[in-house]
Amino acid sequence: MKKAFRSSAACALGLAALAGLGVSACSPFGAVVGAGATVGAAVVDERGVRGTASDVRIRAAVNAAWVQRDATAFSGVGLLIHEGRVVLTGTVNAEDLHRDAVALAKGVDGVKEVYDHIRVDPHAGLGEFADDSGIVASMRKAIFFDKSILSLNYDIDASAHTLYLIGIAQDEGEHQRVLAHARTISGVRALVDYIRVP
Repeated sequence: MKKAFRSSAACALGLAALAGLGVSACSPFGAVVGAGATVGAAVVDERGVRGTASDVRIRAAVNAAWVQRDATAFSGVGLLIHEGRVVLTGTVNAEDLHRDAVALAKGVDGVKEVYDHIRVDPHAGLGEFADDSGIVASMRKAIFFDKSILSLNYDIDASAHTLYLIGIAQDEGEHQRVLAHARTISGVRALVDYIRVP
């Protein structure tokens, strides 16, 4: 069953800390440990502590706005946040929910841009969600073990076999290495790239 407000960004924060423990960062236990790892990750993350804290605050505010609108309607929506840039993925079952998800995200203080990739699909199934989870896990693993890539600088999600990437590359070479890994991931039919190169 889908977890409410699935978020690969939250999982990414806990990935390094949990890799050696055999614990999923998306599990209830993993989410708690991952949240505790945020400050440690921020030391390495290009955003720094202040930037990471701002994105965490934005995530909480968007989720709170969605819950206030409807406690379950946005459970299929993915939320990536990096430097105040917000990527919305996944599905809702009605167009009015789509409009509200985007409007509520745009209304949160600190949000600079919203990239809307939400699909309206009342028939989205759990099989598709499982496939997308596998894509995300494979991509995280690929960049985590590539020592030429600072993997904590990237947030990843997948929806309907489309892979979404956002973050900061050290340079264009690292950017291209991340994209090269993305193109090797089984099951990916499309790639959406919001990686910034300073």
